[in-house]
Amino acid sequence: MNSLYLTLSSLFTLLIVLANLLSVKMVVLPFFSDYTIPFGVFLYPLTFLISDFITEIYGEKAARKIVFLSLMMNGVAICLIQLAIWTPSNNDSAFSSIFGLSNLRILTSLTSYLIALLIDIKLYAWIKAKTNGNSLWLRANGSTLFSQMIDTVLVDLIFLFAVLGMELSTTFVVIAFSFAYKAIISMLLTPVYYLAVKYTKSYRVPAHHSL
Repeated sequence: MNSLYLTLSSLFTLLIVLANLLSVKMVVLPFFSDYTIPFGVFLYPLTFLISDFITEIYGEKAARKIVFLSLMMNGVAICLIQLAIWTPSNNDSAFSSIFGLSNLRILTSLTSYLIALLIDIKLYAWIKAKTNGNSLWLRANGSTLFSQMIDTVLVDLIFLFAVLGMELSTTFVVIAFSFAYKAIISMLLTPVYYLAVKYTKSYRVPAHHSL
């Protein structure tokens, strides 16, 4: 297996597991102290960047593999956290109040997030085919912005509104800020993405069929 693909797959999976676990922490928005967003929002753009890169270099099938790998690893994380909650200790209430909510967060958000990732991969590959491999900026930003919009709306409506009972108006504010952040980061990382793709292709990374 190609070492770059293995490294990216490991990083991708780690980021998704951490994003889900750390989203229990709500971060106060600068200049808008009445609103907070999950900390995981800061990690999500990186996962879409990695999935796009893998789709570009190794193909759609290879990118889907890491999505399902991350699903399995999140399942392992949920099981281990639940086992830790069930294990008797002298700080059960504190531990459960944090990581018990993390389990809930993972279960409610993972489905919508993985759907968004699969849409991102499919759309990226479709745009690449339609443009004959040109317009890298279009498939990188177009697929990411569309899929992240789906993910942001679904996960915040499910977790913040339906599960935590946040007011709908406040939920939509959080959705707007979360998506704005993801969109800005995605566009700012475009030059880095260009350089990474150009550098990798110049060294003739093995085709995805070798994975």
